[in-house]
Amino acid sequence: MKYLPLKIALLAMIFLFLHCLEVGFVKERNRRRKHTKEPIVKADKKPAEIDTTETDTEEKKDTIPVALPIPEWKGKKFRLLEKTKMFQNFGYELYTSPLFSEDTIPADSTIAHENHRLKYEPFNATNITATAVEKMDGGGYRVAFKTDTLQLTVYGRTRKGIIEGLALYSDFDAAEKRWKGKTVFSRRRSIDTYDSTLSRYKGVKISITEPLKVISIRWGITPLPPKSLWLIVERQNGFRGFIPINYSWTNVLQTEETAVLPWESDIFGQNPKEIFKWEDRIWETIDKHNICTQMTTEQVLFSWGKPISKQTGLDSDGKEITTYVYRGKKLIFRNDTLTLSSETDTIKK
Repeated sequence: MKYLPLKIALLAMIFLFLHCLEVGFVKERNRRRKHTKEPIVKADKKPAEIDTTETDTEEKKDTIPVALPIPEWKGKKFRLLEKTKMFQNFGYELYTSPLFSEDTIPADSTIAHENHRLKYEPFNATNITATAVEKMDGGGYRVAFKTDTLQLTVYGRTRKGIIEGLALYSDFDAAEKRWKGKTVFSRRRSIDTYDSTLSRYKGVKISITEPLKVISIRWGITPLPPKSLWLIVERQNGFRGFIPINYSWTNVLQTEETAVLPWESDIFGQNPKEIFKWEDRIWETIDKHNICTQMTTEQVLFSWGKPISKQTGLDSDGKEITTYVYRGKKLIFRNDTLTLSSETDTIKK
């Protein structure tokens, strides 16, 4: 017992020593945080409660349709798209002369037609880079390109805001990153096949709610379908086809542009049944390209697409009505609900 006070004193010294070490460690840690601006997470905040939301996500970037204006093409790489057989003889709308077909100097017959227009075979599926863009008298632009093949300078002239047969190269990489290996749904309720021997397309009808796995991305074939990229998709039974899309509005006719993202009229990235909580009978009607009473304007647009014309007015009771016109058929909506003066509840397009 006579050693007890000594033991207590020894333990007190050890405790005091450890406490000083801890205080010194805390001071040093805070000093480092102050100089390195290390964020301090409060101890009472659980890890699961810490906000890790990104402020600039891919989805936010996609909220506005992308289009690269022609004056900004300089330095950008483009793809010369493959053509169907019947259009290969016309070559590409690119010329070996800045005067285009008006140049009187004989053209090099190995790479160009007599009018200086590029032949198809030497440049099929190759890349070109825009080196200069010039506004032309009378409207439009003259764009100079350097070809990967032969390192040749060629010239294109925009017509209706585009140069036919070109696609922005970066669209391919962006599409591959976004969709390869993912599941999509065909808003058009079909996928296409292509017979290269006959240069013939064939559509295969599917349900709008059928999941399709994107196997790969490939460049499209012009002139039809008029979209630069093909999503190669596989059905659950192993059948493969493709869905043509645009990733951006670059070099796309302005008449084709819409207020939504370039691919939204062709595919969904999520099962539409999960987006729109509609009854099964509505989806069955949409899959058959039919319409029925009590459908909303949105449901009719899913089934029949955009009308030829749209009119608004008032009925005899002074209530607003909307009329959609499709090839001679008039659909009247009251309070966003379809009313049909027909003997049947279902109308085929």
